[in-house]
Amino acid sequence: MLVLDETRMFSSSPEGLSELERMVRRDRNHPSVIIWSIANEERQQGTERDARIGASMKRLVRSLDPTRPITSAMNGGWCLGVVSQEVVVIESCSADGWLLVEAGVGTMPVVLMGPEGQPGGSVL
Repeated sequence: MLVLDETRMFSSSPEGLSELERMVRRDRNHPSVIIWSIANEERQQGTERDARIGASMKRLVRSLDPTRPITSAMNGGWCLGVVSQEVVVIESCSADGWLLVEAGVGTMPVVLMGPEGQPGGSVL
């Protein structure tokens, strides 16, 4: 089993960072955890605020576990804000998602996640 370990509080507040730190400390020795997710389709995705919060969260995760990649799942605002992580995850893949992959997203790997049995279902 491979696990994408995801926090449910996208925040750089003391409470949000504390929750993230507890998750990483709790799970970092589990070999099934292959990637950390700091966000999932957040309302402010692709904004400057999103980028600032994401940068704080990424610094914390990196200080606790420098070995695993960090991502955020997005359903819009691609290539902006917090998505400037190591892996791009495109949720509910649509034609826009496929175009993004075909055009390339810098040197970052792209993971497309769509409904089972449809194009984009967990493609690396």
